[in-house]
Amino acid sequence: MDPSSNWAFDSQTAVLDTGASGILVPPSIYYELAGALLHANPYFLYNSIYYGPCTVESYPSLYLSLGNEENRFFEVPPSSFLDVRPNVAFCALLFQANPRGESWILGDAFLRNYYTVWDHE
Repeated sequence: MDPSSNWAFDSQTAVLDTGASGILVPPSIYYELAGALLHANPYFLYNSIYYGPCTVESYPSLYLSLGNEENRFFEVPPSSFLDVRPNVAFCALLFQANPRGESWILGDAFLRNYYTVWDHE
């Protein structure tokens, strides 16, 4: 899902959370997001987690726009949001519906690609 696609969500709150392993998304868009990422791949849903093929090449990257800067996107490649395990056909997508509300919680699946510098001077 490249940043030029028409698939987008209205402005929502996002929190960076180093204690979360995946990405929690607003429940209202969870199924739509999973459908867009899984596209034509076979999949199943178990305990509210989607599982799809373990081939990273089967998935598009997800691009998130954070902050107020237009045309600034942060890529979340499939290698970051797919929990690939050896010798299995289906792997978990590291996305879940946020049980606490309509905000995004960006955990390790997002943060492993970026870092934040805090200046406390």
